[in-house]
Amino acid sequence: MAHKGMRYLLVILMGLGLVIGCVLLEALVGKKGQEALEQNDSSKVFEDGEVTKTGQELSKTILYEDEEFVCYEDRVISHFYYKEANTTRIATMVEGILEYCPDLNHVYVVPVPHRILVEEGYEEDKETYQKYMEQLFMQLPEKGILVPTLTVLENHKDEYIFFHTEDAWTARGAYYGTEALCNEMGLEPIPLEQYREYMYTSFRGGLVSKGNMDHIHDEDLEDQTYYYLLPETSNMVEVVGEDNLGNKVTYKKPIITSSARNLGSFIQSIYTRAIVEGDPQDTKNEGKYLLVVCDGAGRLMVPYLKDYYDGVYVINMREDDELYHDFNEIVKEYHISDVLFAQSAMEMGVPGYSRALNDFCEE
Repeated sequence: MAHKGMRYLLVILMGLGLVIGCVLLEALVGKKGQEALEQNDSSKVFEDGEVTKTGQELSKTILYEDEEFVCYEDRVISHFYYKEANTTRIATMVEGILEYCPDLNHVYVVPVPHRILVEEGYEEDKETYQKYMEQLFMQLPEKGILVPTLTVLENHKDEYIFFHTEDAWTARGAYYGTEALCNEMGLEPIPLEQYREYMYTSFRGGLVSKGNMDHIHDEDLEDQTYYYLLPETSNMVEVVGEDNLGNKVTYKKPIITSSARNLGSFIQSIYTRAIVEGDPQDTKNEGKYLLVVCDGAGRLMVPYLKDYYDGVYVINMREDDELYHDFNEIVKEYHISDVLFAQSAMEMGVPGYSRALNDFCEE
C-alpha cells in the first residue's frame, strides 16, 4: 500500500510540475512577443511571439500562360475581364435596393480588384479594369457610391496584399480597401499599426488547380492566413446557416477561426448570414449597424468594419435568397443607414454569383 501511495504522490507531483511549466512557458512567450512588438514598425507580432516581415520578392519566371491564367513559380494570377451587361446589372441592383428602402443614405460599392492589376507588365488588363470602373461609375444612381481601392493597393503592392494561390486580397489588402471605404464614408481610418497581426496556417488555394499547377510541390507556391484584430475589442459573431436537413441553425463563435484554412478563417466557410458584434472607436456610428452584402473576398473587410459600428450585419451574397423579403425589417431593427456591396470585381453583377441581390433587379 505504501508503494501504491508513493506512486500516486509522484503522479500528482509530475502533473503539478507540468502545469507550472506551462504557465512559465506561456509567460515567457508573452514577454518575448511584447519585446518583439517594440522592435520596429516593419514587423508585427504573432500570437505565439514569432515575427513576420511584410515585404515580399516575387518570381519573374513564367511556367505557363493562357487566356485566363498566368502561372509563375510562386503564384497564379487571373487575367481581368468582364461583360458590359454586368456593370449595368450592378447599377440596377443598387437602384433596386434604394427604391425598396428609400430611407437609406447610401449604398457603397466595392469591386474587389484582382492581383494582376498591381503586377508589372499587364497594361491591357489594367486598361480593361479602368474601363470597367468608368462604366460602373457612370451607371450608378446618385446615392450609389463607387469606392475605388486600386490606387491605395498599388501604393502597398510590395506588401502581402494578395494571395498567391487564391483569387482574392489578403486581410492586409482588405485593410487598405477598408481604408479607402472609410475615406468615402467620412470616417477616420484606424491606423494599421494599432492592430495586432496573427498567422497560423498555410494553404493552397483554388487557383493552383485552375492553373494546372497541382504537380508543383514547392512551399513557395502556397499562402499563409494572416489576420488582424484591434486589441481589447469584441471578436464574436452569431452565424446563421442550415444543417444537413435544411433546418435553420444559429451559433456563436469567434469572428476569426485560427484553425480554419484560407478564406474560411473569416466568419465561416459556409453560412447564410452573420451578425458581428462591434466596438465603435468613436461616437459617430454608435447605435448603428452596417449592412454588408459580400462574397468571400468582401467579408475580409468585416473584422475592420466592426470597429466603426455597434455591429455588422453580413449577408452571404452567394447563399442568402431571403434578403429581399426581410430587408426593411433588418434595416429597421438594426438601425442601418448605409449598405456595403463588396464582391470580387469579375463576379460582381454575374447572376450566378449574386443570389442575395438578384431579386432587387427583377422587373
